[in-house]
Amino acid sequence: MPNSVLATFGDSETLSGALAADFALSLVPTRSGRFQARLARLELDHLVLLRAVTTLPFIAFLKVPDHLLMFVLADEHASGSIWDGADIGEHDIVALGPGQAAYARAHASAGWSAICVPMRYFAHYAHAVVRQRWPLPGIAHLHASSGFDSRMVYELCSAAMRLTHHRMRTLPGRDAAYGLEQQITHALIDCLSAGPAQAVLKSSRKGLDLSEQFEGFMRSRLHGRRLTSGEIGKALGHSASFVSSFSRSRLGVDPEVYGCLLRLWAIRRLFLSRGSGTLNIAGVARQYGFRHTAQLAQSYHCLFGELPSETLDRCRPRHRMSRSAHLVR
Repeated sequence: MPNSVLATFGDSETLSGALAADFALSLVPTRSGRFQARLARLELDHLVLLRAVTTLPFIAFLKVPDHLLMFVLADEHASGSIWDGADIGEHDIVALGPGQAAYARAHASAGWSAICVPMRYFAHYAHAVVRQRWPLPGIAHLHASSGFDSRMVYELCSAAMRLTHHRMRTLPGRDAAYGLEQQITHALIDCLSAGPAQAVLKSSRKGLDLSEQFEGFMRSRLHGRRLTSGEIGKALGHSASFVSSFSRSRLGVDPEVYGCLLRLWAIRRLFLSRGSGTLNIAGVARQYGFRHTAQLAQSYHCLFGELPSETLDRCRPRHRMSRSAHLVR
């Protein structure tokens, strides 16, 4: 029998944790406000179908496990979703091969769906359908305007996701779930084999290789002096102009801005988890590469809409007064 999960998350870290069994995800909201995410997950015999909706714009890094393929479908009503540097429109599909890493971003609240498929299962099924060895994609953008028809994939996934909202009352039995899985797999193969990769636009190999390297380096440098694009490029073995161009196209911001976002969110998580008990704002500012408290306060306020001191005050433990502290008349 298929298994379904419906969940709501109040921060990006718990959402990433919930998706860890399917793929690695690091998501950074780029605007202040209350972050919320809704996740629906339907697990069939081989396929896992996911549907996520987030309330804030974000930059996300994701990595597909070595044994999986991942197909991403944009929300049919969403606009401004960009995957691996390309705008994703209605009925477009992003195909991510085994072990591939990519960046995604959204300028507003966004919804997207994903289909996770075991590589061996998909390769075997594809060989049976097209009767030849069929190359698995690295990262490919399949644009609906290029002539292939992805509507069947979207309709099947939408129908499957609707089932999860009714839980076990309407989830299909084993035979029906097997049929649904076969239909989705066949529809994906039809999309990927339609036209001469005719519908496929591939990113540069150099850019693909840099995504995981860039993300790992930026997250390893949350403390200490903030680096310039030239210093980041030198550490990664690329020119400053290439790293800046890569960051702007994939993440929508310069490397320095992304590094600052990562540091600010790390600081906020620190404040929220520990309150004001043992934290010194000036010390935290120095630790995370801000020259002085005022520089941290200005950047923090721009992103979160409040000062560091206000966050700490809000998280300060409220101690109850002991009886001995009360005046007795």
